[in-house]
Parts: sequence; C-alpha cells; structure tokens
Amino acid sequence: MNREAIRSALAALVAIAVVAEACLWLLPPEVTPIMTASMGASALLIFAIPFSPLSQPWPVVGGTLISTAVGIVCVQYVPHLPLALALATGLAMVAMQLTGSLHPPGGAAALIAVLAGHEHGIGWDVLLLPVGINVALLALLGLVLNRWVLHRSHPHLGPTPSPAPTWCAMKTSTLRCVNSAHRSMCRKRIYISSYGRRWHRHAAVGAVGESGGAGEWAAFFHPPKPPVIQ
Repeated sequence: MNREAIRSALAALVAIAVVAEACLWLLPPEVTPIMTASMGASALLIFAIPFSPLSQPWPVVGGTLISTAVGIVCVQYVPHLPLALALATGLAMVAMQLTGSLHPPGGAAALIAVLAGHEHGIGWDVLLLPVGINVALLALLGLVLNRWVLHRSHPHLGPTPSPAPTWCAMKTSTLRCVNSAHRSMCRKRIYISSYGRRWHRHAAVGAVGESGGAGEWAAFFHPPKPPVIQ
C-alpha cells in the first residue's frame, strides 16, 4: 500500500467520524439513522479520486439530494416494491445526468429512500434530516481536508490527470521498457510490409540496467510469392 492510499483512507476515516459525531449532536433523537449508507461510497470518491468529475462538490451534494428525492417519489406513488426500486435507480440516473450531478452513490441513495419508505414510511423531511446534513458536512470536509491538509486540487476544475504511461518506447533502434513491471524481459515483434517485401524483426530486450536495453536483432527476408498466371 502506497503513502497516498494511506493518506486517503485516513482522511475518509476522519471525515466519516466527524460527520457522524456532528449528526449525533445536531439531529433530534427521533431521527434515525443518523447517517445514510451512501455516505461511505461518497467519502471513498471524495478522498480516493478527488480529481474525478464524480467527486466534485456539486455532484456529491446535488446527486445525493436529487436521487433521494426521486426515491421518495417512487416509494410514494409506486406501491410495488421491485418496480419502485427499478424506477428509482433509472430515474435517478436520468435526473443526475440532466442536472450535471452524476454521482454513483446517488443510485444507492435512491434505493435507500425506497427501502426506508417501504419499511418505515418516510417523508420529504429526510432531504434535510439526515441526508442534507450528512452530504453538506461531508462535502465541506472533503474541501477542507483535500485542499488544506492533503494539498490537493479540490474542487478540481481542470482536466482529470492521466495515469503514468505503461507502454514500451523505441528510441534509436533500441527498445526500452518504461514500465517497471516489465523490467525483467520484454519481447516485441515488428512486422513491416513494403512493396511486397516483408522483414520480420524480432527484438529481445533485456532488463533495463542489466544489458542497457540493447537486444539481439535478426532480419529475415521473405520474397513475395510470384503471381499465379491462369
């Protein structure tokens, strides 16, 4: 486990603990549960991939609240539970896409609203208590911890950073393995076909640092087959 993963996990731990403790003090005793299960998935996105468009404040807050509202509507007007669950998931996805607030835990929030409404009969007040308080505190903590503690760009307005390249680069007739996972041995075959002549180059490149990346080259000439004259 690398250092960045540990930092993200600790930040999520602190955020969930603070949100739970704050809701325990702020919410009335009759409000249960104090936290919805989708907050765990939201915390994972906020701190594990803070650069993702799915982890920004508006998708986190808007996607969760919109999906919860869709779930409440479905459980109130669709008495058949399986159909209500299916409609809540699909309609929540459409609503999030239309509002630019696509947030995967929103799908869970819609299902939680349907299941809770079917079992206990919830109303529109759950949008504020506990869902609204949960998601607002979590988004605020995500901003504070990512920006001022972990020193990350959050909210991230630029393009999502691309991962490190894992391809093999060829320079001056020498193949070198860039990815450390391929340092032991890299074999690459290059087929070049030009004007009916074909060369088959087979490169065996040793480990970087062991043989300097230089490999053994063998070229075989294959003359084209003569055309068949009818």
